[in-house]
Amino acid sequence: MLDYVIEHSESLPLVVLGAHRTTMPDRSQALVDLIAGQYRLDGVRRLDLAPLDTESIADYLVATSGVPVPRAMRTAVLLRDRTGGNPFYLRELCREAGAVEARAPQAVTDALGQRIRGLSAQQRTTLTVAAVLGEEVDASEVVPLVRGADGLPALDDLVDAGLLDVARDRTEVYRFVHELVRQAALDALPSLERAEHHERAALLLEARGAPVRRLAHHFAGASLLGHGDAAVRYLAEAADIADRCLAHAEAAGLFEQAAAHSTDAPRRDALLARAAHSHLLACEFAEARDLYRRLTDAGDPERRLVATMLFEEVAWYTADSGPAVLALLRRAIADAQVDEAHPQYVAALASLARATSQSGAADAAEALAAQAITAARAAGDPVRLGTALAASVQIGNHPTVNDVKQARAEELADVAAQTGQWLLLGPSAYHRCTLAYQRGDAGELAAARVDVERTAVAAGHRYWSHIAGCAAYGVAVIEARFDDAIRLTEDLLALSGTFTGSEADGLYGVQSFVVRRETGGVEPARAFVTGRESWEEHWPPALLALYVELGLDDAARRMLTHLRNMSAEHRDSARRPATLAFVAEAALALQDPDAAAWVRPLLADYAGLNLLMGPFAAVFGAADRYLGALESLLGKESAGRRFEAALDLDDRTGSVLHRAYTLAAWSAHARSRGDGALAVRLHREAAALADQHGMVRLRSRLAQRVGRPAGLTRREQEVLRLVGTGCSNREIARALTLSEHTAANHVRNIMTKTGCGNRTQVAMFASAHGLLD
Repeated sequence: MLDYVIEHSESLPLVVLGAHRTTMPDRSQALVDLIAGQYRLDGVRRLDLAPLDTESIADYLVATSGVPVPRAMRTAVLLRDRTGGNPFYLRELCREAGAVEARAPQAVTDALGQRIRGLSAQQRTTLTVAAVLGEEVDASEVVPLVRGADGLPALDDLVDAGLLDVARDRTEVYRFVHELVRQAALDALPSLERAEHHERAALLLEARGAPVRRLAHHFAGASLLGHGDAAVRYLAEAADIADRCLAHAEAAGLFEQAAAHSTDAPRRDALLARAAHSHLLACEFAEARDLYRRLTDAGDPERRLVATMLFEEVAWYTADSGPAVLALLRRAIADAQVDEAHPQYVAALASLARATSQSGAADAAEALAAQAITAARAAGDPVRLGTALAASVQIGNHPTVNDVKQARAEELADVAAQTGQWLLLGPSAYHRCTLAYQRGDAGELAAARVDVERTAVAAGHRYWSHIAGCAAYGVAVIEARFDDAIRLTEDLLALSGTFTGSEADGLYGVQSFVVRRETGGVEPARAFVTGRESWEEHWPPALLALYVELGLDDAARRMLTHLRNMSAEHRDSARRPATLAFVAEAALALQDPDAAAWVRPLLADYAGLNLLMGPFAAVFGAADRYLGALESLLGKESAGRRFEAALDLDDRTGSVLHRAYTLAAWSAHARSRGDGALAVRLHREAAALADQHGMVRLRSRLAQRVGRPAGLTRREQEVLRLVGTGCSNREIARALTLSEHTAANHVRNIMTKTGCGNRTQVAMFASAHGLLD
């Protein structure tokens, strides 16, 4: 029929589309001959449809699920491996919850099952043996395991059926066309039969001296047939190898598998402890936390103490530390009867100090940290000293601890070099980065960033790669390299999302907001903001900042009232500087002297320093700039000195962004005090920097300040500029093509609106408001 339709419809406006697989069972010799014969006709075209690539799968995920592009790309890699780019299998996987889990969706299983059932018994046996062996199999391994059948012809039949492919570079190697085919074959295999296949594979491969990882897999699969001890031995050995190769996530999974096959409780707990440690090294903090929490109730008091201290450490990474963790740690220390002679004394004190800090007792935490450092020095043990110092630098964020923290961070760097423990260099380098930015020490910031990057490379630790990226983002922002900063936010989301979970979205939200508001990219959010957002579901200071940017003054005033109760955020919170900065910005935008008077003494703690939120989530520049603007609003004479100090810090920091904002704020202050010449000079420099570096937000604010002061019309502003240059009414009329009478009326209106008593005062007003630029 197809032959008839094609040959008799050549002159008709008709399109016939036909699709078929190029593999069995769709492919037949008759169909091949028919299509080959149709190529002689002009209207016949053949389109070979290639599998979807990773980028196309990511586009599909974004379009159908709305996931962010970085996450879509990560998932697309997994889906490409599982589906081989088959659109039908991809669609079915995405319909199922947990699209990248091991078991295939039922619709896919049914479709593949139908194809598998169409195979001969010999072909099905060969397929299941290959599925047990792995995604890629060697014919020399398949053939001995196919009982009573010749496996080689069956392997070629499976290639013809489109279930296997032959490796291009090794003709004896076969691989499944995609993981779902293999999974469907495994799903159809009864448990006992699968275990028997694993047993035969394990014994064959062990005799051939196969790699430990393969032996571990097959002995684990044969565990129910009495091979549990061998499974534990090979799984643990494979995990050790993976850890040495920095494949910590793989090692963690292998250790957990070994624990699951172990029947000896102490051995099982030890394997779980190894798994938790590997999860920690892989930055899989939630998994490590859960395992350590489980181990806090297992074994003798000494084992429980170690597990509890490690649980506390991981809880710090996941921001889960607090009173509950502190109580658990105190109980473990008491049960283990830890005293000064105990080998874990220093580590226990250090852990207790950090947990105490996370519970809000900063002074008590500092006393414990100092005690741990003193004990470590007395013991003369650099490793213990490193443990104590590493915990101590993570305690406290208030400026009053900066000097102590700087000294400890520098000493910790020396200890890391002495012991060769690169993970000790990480906390040292990170805190030296943050302290260098706060002090405006650009040279030290650059040096500390190098040490963070060294930690990430030497330890293979993604957390420190993330911290290095955060520091790079912060530097990009302060240097007004906004394109680089936006790119880094996307990279950091992709990286941090693999180990911080939902925390990654919060960090990304703040970082992207900071950049986008500088480049005019916040306006699209207006359609999604009502001004009535829940204070419980969002971080209130961030909502306040968003309301201010969008000009939602009523919502901003309500939020300011809500934030007057600052007790909910203790003074050592890493977010406190951002809270104070956002509140100060709101007070200034709303010209609210009460809010300004409230926030000013809180900000005064940071005088002489740059304001920083967390791991370079947001960089705000000099606290003195904010203090100067607040004091200008409150009519205080100290504002000018604040701006001088801020500008000096901006220059030491090497930040064109901070300098531009300080110049603009100082210009506004000078204008309000009637110093027109200074206001104009500062305004011009700020505007030049804003234009040069694409500071859209600042340029808009500068334009607003010289937009229409005193409610002057556009024509009155033109007249005002000419009065400011000394023009008479006649000269104004000639320049603007007006009558002299009309020009005089404009001048009278200007004097009325501005409150000026004569033309000299009018000229001073024009200068003060930057209208003579």
